Amino acid sequence: MRSVGYRWHLRELMACRGMFHTTDLAPPLADRGIEMSASQVRRLVTGTG
Repeated sequence: MRSVGYRWHLRELMACRGMFHTTDLAPPLADRGIEMSASQVRRLVTGTG
């Protein structure tokens, strides 16, 4: 079976836009209709399950 690798770049993209805390991402997501809890945003940014 073939293994597929990936690298998560969200934190880097956030920093390029001046967002240095996971809580900085919630308002832009909400503006686009994506409602997430603080822990969900943290998991999204850190790439943990």
